[in-house]
Amino acid sequence: MATSNGVDATINKIKTAFESFEKDALPVEQQDEFLRRREDLRKRVYELYSDFDSTGWWWARNIYDQAQILHLIPPARLDKMNENMGQYNNNLVETAHTIDIPWQAYLGTDTITHGPGAKEIMPSLDKRLRNLQQQRDQIAGNMAALFQ
Repeated sequence: MATSNGVDATINKIKTAFESFEKDALPVEQQDEFLRRREDLRKRVYELYSDFDSTGWWWARNIYDQAQILHLIPPARLDKMNENMGQYNNNLVETAHTIDIPWQAYLGTDTITHGPGAKEIMPSLDKRLRNLQQQRDQIAGNMAALFQ
């Protein structure tokens, strides 16, 4: 489903923004330059999260509503689609909580260790985010299969 892929792409852009910040800004020793880069990150993440928020939580519900109103699939399949929608939304909640980890670390506090030796967070979240994406892809595929 194209919209699911769009949601995945936006989540990946958020992930990449935090990874780029870690690689480019965390090593910076000068406070003014570090704060400027952090503010750039804040603007970028807020913009991307707004994009995610405008589609991620809604696209599956819109498809469900259309399928129901237009009688595109039988009632038993609608029940299964509703179940898949719940799984998808639960996955998005877990994904958002995972994104909250670097968000809080880099944007939610004024005290951030930077300069040589600063620790990156994103490598420890990569596997979790990848697994969540694979789960979303599987769920979206299950929803698409209900129309066949």
